[in-house]
Amino acid sequence: MSSEETAAARAARAEPRTRSRPIDVLAIGETMALVTPARPEPLESARDFYVGTGGAESNVACHLASAGRAVEWFSALGDDPLGRRVGAFIEASGVSIARVRHDPDAPTGLYVKDPGRGVSYYRKGSAASRLGPGDLSAIDATQVRIVHLSGITLACPRAAGTSWALRSTARMRAERS
Repeated sequence: MSSEETAAARAARAEPRTRSRPIDVLAIGETMALVTPARPEPLESARDFYVGTGGAESNVACHLASAGRAVEWFSALGDDPLGRRVGAFIEASGVSIARVRHDPDAPTGLYVKDPGRGVSYYRKGSAASRLGPGDLSAIDATQVRIVHLSGITLACPRAAGTSWALRSTARMRAERS
């Protein structure tokens, strides 16, 4: 397969889904920008950094898209450079981000790895933490075969957490019946 064919296949998978093309998997959950030292060294002495993405649901979505599945990731990102970077990475992996909400009033979540010392999360007040039940209304649940959530999404304390995910999933299943 040529690189043009690969790009075309990815673009087709990333198009917004219609009634003629159901979503195999809808992954719902926060993805954050990831910052880590470029080399395995302590954060406070590092001079060069890698900026990437990290989120259980989007990781699953990207792998399923690479296997040829029609996948959509749903969440919210800040309308900021990190949010655009995260969205572009996921979309370039063949995952539709057509219904991801871009929040101009909240930042994209961030986590920072300090090799050998742990991870610091900066997600309080993030765009994804502000999601609520009404945010899924743009998705035609009758076109979704599988909804993927992780325990992380279910454990979040705000509206994007347990009650939102459970109500949204139940509503989507009821609509399919």
